[in-house]
Amino acid sequence: MATFLTTSLFLIIALLLASLVTTIDGAMNKTEMIQQFLDGHNRARKAVGVPPLVWEPLLATYARVYSNQRRHDCRLVHSPALVFGENIFWGQGRRWSAKDAVDAWVAEKRLQQN
Repeated sequence: MATFLTTSLFLIIALLLASLVTTIDGAMNKTEMIQQFLDGHNRARKAVGVPPLVWEPLLATYARVYSNQRRHDCRLVHSPALVFGENIFWGQGRRWSAKDAVDAWVAEKRLQQN
């Protein structure tokens, strides 16, 4: 269970974003979108010496179900599953990719430094 949580900590929101984020070209397939989420997270994780994430289908299903609840109101509300880490991204004025969302999350690290 610890491995599941460790390797999947930030990916719950990935499918939420898949529902809400429009890719730059509008034609990105699911595999490409997943790879963008993983690549960005794993670059950041490697920089701080933690193991890479892997895609977890069960967690992704949970995120998709939750994202369907938010799809109609677009509220940036964390899910009630407190055991999962979540990153929420919101953008306006252009089409955003999974890479854009991850880059924004990684950029927030400087705000959390002690």
